[in-house]
This record gives sequence, C-alpha cells and structure tokens, in this order.
Amino acid sequence: MKVTNLPGHDSWMLLFLLGVLCLTLAPVVAPWTARLAGLVLVVLGLEQAVEGFRLKKYQNRKKLQPALGIIQTLVGLIPLLQGEDALLLICAVWGVFGLLQAAHGLNRVIDAASRKRFPWWQATVAALEIMLALELIFSSGEAIILHVRLLGLELLTAAWVYRGGVRRNCA
Repeated sequence: MKVTNLPGHDSWMLLFLLGVLCLTLAPVVAPWTARLAGLVLVVLGLEQAVEGFRLKKYQNRKKLQPALGIIQTLVGLIPLLQGEDALLLICAVWGVFGLLQAAHGLNRVIDAASRKRFPWWQATVAALEIMLALELIFSSGEAIILHVRLLGLELLTAAWVYRGGVRRNCA
C-alpha cells in the first residue's frame, strides 16, 4: 500500500486509527465496505486518468493510462450508486487486484529461486495472497468481515512503515 502521498507528518495516525477500526469493529465496517471501496476506486481512477492525460501516456500503446483510470472510475461508481448490492463486484475487483499483487510477489520468489536462494517468507506471503484473492473472488462476499480485518492489519503495517519513513525523512 503506497502511503507516501499522504499530506503532513501525522498521516500515519490516520492509517493507524483506520487499521484499529477495521480490526476491532469489522462487523460494523463491513456493511460500508462496498461504498468505501467504490469511493477509493473513483478517487484512484480519477487520479490515474488525470495523470495519464496530463503526461500524454495514451500515446504509448504499452501504457493503459488514462483508459484504465476511466474504467476504474466507472467500476467505482457502481457501488456508490448501488451500495451493498454491489458487494460481489467489489469482492471480485479486490480479488483480481489481490491476484495481481500476488503475481508480483510470486515473481520475486521465482527470481530469487533462480539465483539459488529461496525466500520462505516471501513465498508464504505470495501463497496467502493468492488464497485470499481466490477466496474473495469465489466466496460471494461471505468472508468480507475476515477481509476487513486483514485490511486493518495491512493499514496498521502501512502506518508503522510510513511513521518510520517520516522519522527518517525528518532527521
């Protein structure tokens, strides 16, 4: 999770509080998951589309910006309009994103293994990411509370990493 674009030096506290909220109050947060995810998709999609147009990335046929940003924005609008009726869509989108993230991790494991090193921790993380992503895609939204709790753990980790980065940058 990239958090370096957050403003100010206290942004890690927001991540920390959101992480604690997701971890401890997952059943309360879960009904809002589709709308929150939709909002995130719209914001990220708009950011990606604007950047793609600004930098004229559409001229490079190997780049998907700004088209991917436009599609991401459209997908994000659906849960904003339909609410929890769009939970299956959000689970599928998160699952696909999770598989893409897992593919990057698995690629690092394969690369290290080709150099006669085997990163057990990275391999374990990649395997878990694959399993969780597949579960999201095929669970029909039944495991959303588990995934909200996992999001809480990820937010807490991001807060810790960001806080450490801010301290190093300020010193």
